[in-house]
Amino acid sequence: MPDRLKDKVAIVTGSGTREGDGIGVGRAIVTLMAREGASVLVVDRDEANALVTAKALSDEGLACEVTVADVSNVSDCEQMVQTAIDKFGQLTTLVNAVGIGGGGNVTEIE
Repeated sequence: MPDRLKDKVAIVTGSGTREGDGIGVGRAIVTLMAREGASVLVVDRDEANALVTAKALSDEGLACEVTVADVSNVSDCEQMVQTAIDKFGQLTTLVNAVGIGGGGNVTEIE
């Protein structure tokens, strides 16, 4: 396993995924960072979705922590940063991968 991100601590927001929904951008990022040796905090506003990602990481033998936060809420953001510091001793990287969208043709979406 490569260690290019050894000693790095990352928060990745929007990294939860619903069971059976494939893999989203946040989950892809948090997975690759963990594979590269980073300590990662999986953050999603839905705990069940965050736990799906955490289980996928665990199934690969990768460690992570999970926290629930709504990035539109300042106190949630402050708490997720504090959680990373409490769990890992520092925070070096923040990836905001929150995204909400619906299906449809891109030329027809308002």
